[in-house]
Amino acid sequence: MTDALRALQIDEQQRSPGRAGSSHSVRKTWIAAAAALAVVVLSTAAWRTARPRPRPVHVVTVSRAGATPRGTLTAGGYVRHARIVNVVPRISGVITSLRVAEGDIVRQGDLIATLDSRELADQLVEARADVEARDIAAERAGRERERSKVLADEGAVSVQAFEQADTESRISRKAAAAARARLAHASELLDRTKVRAPIAGRILRKYLDVGSVVSFGLPYAEGYSTLAAGSPIVSIGQLESLEATADVIQTDLGRVAIGGPVEVRADAFPGRSWRARVLRLAPRADRNKNTVEVTVRFDEPAPTELAQDMSVKLSFLAEEAPLAAAERTVPASAVLARAGGHAVFVVEGGRARLRPVVVGAPKGDVVPVKDGLVDGEVVVVSQLESLKDGTAVVTESATANGDSHE
Repeated sequence: MTDALRALQIDEQQRSPGRAGSSHSVRKTWIAAAAALAVVVLSTAAWRTARPRPRPVHVVTVSRAGATPRGTLTAGGYVRHARIVNVVPRISGVITSLRVAEGDIVRQGDLIATLDSRELADQLVEARADVEARDIAAERAGRERERSKVLADEGAVSVQAFEQADTESRISRKAAAAARARLAHASELLDRTKVRAPIAGRILRKYLDVGSVVSFGLPYAEGYSTLAAGSPIVSIGQLESLEATADVIQTDLGRVAIGGPVEVRADAFPGRSWRARVLRLAPRADRNKNTVEVTVRFDEPAPTELAQDMSVKLSFLAEEAPLAAAERTVPASAVLARAGGHAVFVVEGGRARLRPVVVGAPKGDVVPVKDGLVDGEVVVVSQLESLKDGTAVVTESATANGDSHE
């Protein structure tokens, strides 16, 4: 009986053949995915094992180095132009055009602005016509004088008639000369409507704009100070002879000498310095601050990047700083001798790039670089023999002689 019942029982696969096949297909898919993942993992591991690791190297940052000048006194001050000119038109009028902006560099004679010239142009035309009329009258009076002289010599007219003709001729000549003078004045007035730069320099300030009325001769004041006897359009600072001033405590004046060297630095340009010399000491002291104003003049060519009234720090030096102070140097261990020259490895984007350089004679542990590097670049000072152009590196800072910082 039991065997008969088992014979009648339906097998699971016979009851749902599709379900069994689907399950078998899913198992195959999972097995294939697992195999692919294993291949990826093994390939990645093999690639990482075969890929060269970045080489750790010691580096230094390129900068200008050398003997450091010894400063005896440091004081804060401000930049100023030795000569500042407020450009005031020599005639009153309305500004019709302005050709410059603050910061522009101009040459002497460059056009700064123009004023309304229509009325003066009409006056010039009138003056020119008056000259022509006066010249014609003088020419006619001259001919009349000559005719009267001939008649007077023949006795045909009286001497008084000749004298009258002579007087009228001289008056006509003087009137023609006066007309020519008025013509020259009208021409000069018209030319004054073109305002030009009296000196070469930089436009420091613009006072007025197009449409403003300028007045010649009337004092122009700001606060309690009179800037000019007239309406200034712009002010120009002469580029040559750039100066800086600082207030020095009276007890420190013994450490400041006329003509002495000065090193000037500006917070606006970190890492840069300019040379100057003490020009003069103010003849009067400020008894409220117990200071004396000291003026220094920059060595030529004057730095154009320093603006009027920019704050600077003045270091009055005890002695001249050697020229080597301006050299850009790198450790001797960073320089490779190559056929036809020298080279260094510069780190760019995590890779060592071979860069040709021009170097000078070694000075101890450093070598001056004359060309090929700029301040702020990073050069390799170790493991040079194992590097090639493009080798991946990991950087560690080093001292000037190439030793690493621990």
